[in-house]
Amino acid sequence: MYSIKPLDHKKLVEVGRKSNNQCITVEDHYLQGGMGEAVCRSVIDQGIKVTCMGVTELPRSGKPAELLALAQIDHAAIVQKVKELLKA
Repeated sequence: MYSIKPLDHKKLVEVGRKSNNQCITVEDHYLQGGMGEAVCRSVIDQGIKVTCMGVTELPRSGKPAELLALAQIDHAAIVQKVKELLKA
């Protein structure tokens, strides 16, 4: 998505609290200036840890599923990240 305005701060905090003070954002573009940063800014003073997943390398051409896997933001990568966070 391009943006969410207004960002529902109360809902983000509520969901973060229900998720053991953690949340994950996943976006199919660069992290800078994205939704992850907006979520971080909204909950920074609430003790909620935000893990941001997104594109970190120059994009390539390919099928959508291949590109999501290449950027490590496909369903398998998200599940793996959740498992890592649960172990921490």
